[in-house]
Amino acid sequence: MNFSDLVNEKGINALYNKGLHDDDLNVITEVLQKSQVLELLHLGANRITLTDGKFTDALTTNRSLRFLHLGWNTIGDEGAKRLADAIKVNRTLQKIYLNDNQIGNDGARHLADAVTINKSLQVMRLYNNDIGDEGASSLASSIKENETLQEIYLNCNPISDVGAQTLADALKYNFAIKTLDLWNSKRLSKNMQEEIETILSDPRREVNVLRAIIARKDEEMAARDEEIVMLTAENAALKNDAESPIRLLERIMAGKDEKIAVLESNAESYRRLMGNVDG
Repeated sequence: MNFSDLVNEKGINALYNKGLHDDDLNVITEVLQKSQVLELLHLGANRITLTDGKFTDALTTNRSLRFLHLGWNTIGDEGAKRLADAIKVNRTLQKIYLNDNQIGNDGARHLADAVTINKSLQVMRLYNNDIGDEGASSLASSIKENETLQEIYLNCNPISDVGAQTLADALKYNFAIKTLDLWNSKRLSKNMQEEIETILSDPRREVNVLRAIIARKDEEMAARDEEIVMLTAENAALKNDAESPIRLLERIMAGKDEKIAVLESNAESYRRLMGNVDG
């Protein structure tokens, strides 16, 4: 690989299935850092892990790449975390392929965090990894917040109906997603697959999503109002607690004044009595 030959390329496909390791990516990392025209980078079917952070750091600053193919590598959860950190700040990446990469629930969680923040990604392929119900739930939470992702492929993962249900529920708050592929997931029932397809194909889906979002916002506002009432009550209680020592002291002093008055009255009565005796 020669930097001068690659830095002006709009698409790099020649690195597919070349047995590349992370140490072999120095030139392509420099291209990623300095190129202003590179839109497609195909690094599939290699032995890349991304664990040294060099490639992902370059992706953080790149402002031209649209499509990154990293399928059939060995990225795993650690590499997925580094990649997720880059996706959080990258503003141009639209498609990323991460299929067949030994990514598990932890990696899916990090990628979900990135999807929650990212505003450019439209297609994410995560099929044939080790993502289970926990990872599916993390992705479902991000889907509720993301408004740009249109296609997500999770087929051939060990996701059961439990994890798929969280994804189905998330679709009630998102009408941007057109494809959520779970076919051939190892623990998923056909009924659940069909339920998701039904949600996606519903002609009134957008209206239903808007209603669900409004209902959720109403619930959030009600919860905030309740919290305000509780905080107000707590503040009042704290104020009363702060004032109580003063009121206690006032009661004590009032009691002492009453005792003094009684003693003075008794003393006056005693003086009158002694005057009568002397007389």
